[in-house]
Amino acid sequence: MKTFMICLMSLISIATQAQETKIFSLSPMTKNTQKVNGLVVGIGHFQEPDHVQTINGVNLDVMVFSPLITMLTFMYGSIDKYPHDERTKIISNGLNLGIGGYMGGVEHNGASVSLYNITNKSTGLGIHPAFNAGKYSQGLNLALYNKHDYMTGVQIGLVNKSTQLKGVQIGLFNRTNALKGLQLGFINSNGKRTLPFINF
Repeated sequence: MKTFMICLMSLISIATQAQETKIFSLSPMTKNTQKVNGLVVGIGHFQEPDHVQTINGVNLDVMVFSPLITMLTFMYGSIDKYPHDERTKIISNGLNLGIGGYMGGVEHNGASVSLYNITNKSTGLGIHPAFNAGKYSQGLNLALYNKHDYMTGVQIGLVNKSTQLKGVQIGLFNRTNALKGLQLGFINSNGKRTLPFINF
């Protein structure tokens, strides 16, 4: 009987683990999915899981309301003031491709390409034509508007902002409160001085 109970508990444990870790999932992912090692395809991640969900591989989001969200964000007056979720719900390790993007609650590690993006943390390459914002970023960010509180790496865009920058800003308007690096643009402000063309 004891052997039977051990075998039964082992089978239940394996079945539960198989349910929580997957190779493929649709998004939004089910609340009990903890990890996907492979491919996630769907309309985005709007769920409120009790735990952080991790995607190791490719995340492909088709968000049909993305142009409307982008327009509303710019109409709101400022991406800096736009409300976003600071609690991390999704960690994406690998390639993230989306027609739309995220409004917080996510960490990207790898390459992310979408119309817009607001993350809690990003490491790697971020290509977001409309805007790219977040708390922490490390790597290369390409967007019309880049804004990260703590930036290590390169921001390239029309407007680049950060609270603390270790790296380079390249754009028409560059602003940071604390700079360890270089600014190249029409107007450059770094907390110490404001200069045209180049600042350090």
